[in-house]
Amino acid sequence: MAKSRRSSTNAPKRRRGITRDALLQAAAELFARKGYRATSLEDVADTLGVKKTTIYHYVRSKEVLLVDIYETMLDLIEARLRPISRANLPPDERLRRLIHAYIEIMAEKAAMSTTWTREESNLSRDNLLKILRRSRQMEKLFESVIEEGQEKGLFRPLTPRLAVLAIFGMCNFVSYWFRLTEIPVERIASEFALILESGLGNDGAGGSGLWPRAGSVGEALAPALARLETLEDQMAQLKGEIEKAQTRLGDGLTGGKSRTGRRK
Repeated sequence: MAKSRRSSTNAPKRRRGITRDALLQAAAELFARKGYRATSLEDVADTLGVKKTTIYHYVRSKEVLLVDIYETMLDLIEARLRPISRANLPPDERLRRLIHAYIEIMAEKAAMSTTWTREESNLSRDNLLKILRRSRQMEKLFESVIEEGQEKGLFRPLTPRLAVLAIFGMCNFVSYWFRLTEIPVERIASEFALILESGLGNDGAGGSGLWPRAGSVGEALAPALARLETLEDQMAQLKGEIEKAQTRLGDGLTGGKSRTGRRK
């Protein structure tokens, strides 16, 4: 009598093999939904419908999987953004295209982008430094365009790296919320670019920053006066130390005297 075959609608059907892209995508979706620490390699295997041992054919550990996600994102970003940063176009047009392309990647790779923006603390020191070095190179793609725009008078004389960090601060978290809105990604990118260009654009006013307005002259001067008082205290201490050092130096040069009045 043939044995009856039972199938479970809850458990995925086991497969013999997977692709690396499928592995990274499954891991990223789990990390984005549950968090890196709450996700196990067994969870990833179950999602893919394979045995846990199959995962080890691709990665040695869960952290290696996390590093692979970071490097995959960096590869994608660099491949898409580097040609734009070097294009024969005015700096403001290149910056606009960089912002559009970056936001599109954040939306296209939402799960990986979410992992990208919040799981750095789970990387070992060596892996973190490696990722940060590559991320810094990515920042420089934007910085070089902003610096060129400043040289040509198109952008305000702001600190380029601060401007880039502000851009990333706006763009990186698109992956968290864009699906919760009915706003098309191209609309998000275009309005973000407008906000950023309005802030970076050189309107001739010459401003390089905005600070809170003081309520009075005394309030405006208070931080500087407090700093001056601290410096005066430090100067008095240094003056005392110099006088002590001079005394010790003088005693040393003259040979000093013992308690009996004889020279040492």
